[in-house]
Amino acid sequence: MIAGGAVKITERQAGKTFTLALTAKDASKFGAFVSEQLEALYAAFHETDKLKNGD
Repeated sequence: MIAGGAVKITERQAGKTFTLALTAKDASKFGAFVSEQLEALYAAFHETDKLKNGD
């Protein structure tokens, strides 16, 4: 549960595409915030993946 249920997330995966949809009172602003953080999130993902795989 995200934010005590204030944010609903729907995920879809098809091939090389992953779609994440947000439903919330402030979904537009939150979505923009998430988009602004994607570069850092992707870098953190790669660092975590390296640690898990011992690279």
